[in-house]
Amino acid sequence: MTALAGFQGMMENVEPSLVLPLYAASFVLFVALTVCLCILLKRLNRVIRKKFFKSKELMTDNELEFFGRLRRALPEYSVFPQVAMAGIIDTTLSRDNPEFWNVRRRFAQKICDFVISTRSGGSVIAVIELDDRTHDAQKDAERDAMLREAGIRTLRFESRNKPTEEEIRERLLAL
Repeated sequence: MTALAGFQGMMENVEPSLVLPLYAASFVLFVALTVCLCILLKRLNRVIRKKFFKSKELMTDNELEFFGRLRRALPEYSVFPQVAMAGIIDTTLSRDNPEFWNVRRRFAQKICDFVISTRSGGSVIAVIELDDRTHDAQKDAERDAMLREAGIRTLRFESRNKPTEEEIRERLLAL
């Protein structure tokens, strides 16, 4: 006996005036359950299949070449690429101060192209920026001022006219 035959058999014992409303109610219930199932599957599919994150290269080819140049020019120092400014500076304000988060937000999302530090203690010697067309002079000046206030010097080099290893060394040692 199929489900439909069983359903029809049950309907034979039902008052004839109720048969049509029961069929209609069953149909509405079927449609509602189908819609709910479709919505649930669609949401589940989004959660399972949708990806919000992907990996990316740490440095461009240009930055990677310059990173090697920095390491050769400064063998007695450590060179770190793509360092968050929040990793090398902090605010002098306490967390209780209402301005704490406003000040911290000014640097928390910024990234330094390269950080030069001592090998022994990890003290930051300088930040090196490789300026290309994506750099904004006003924003760069604000960034440099924050670093300078924290006692960290910034060296800027043009991406299209990169210095030699000797020039890098001379500029860093002149600080």
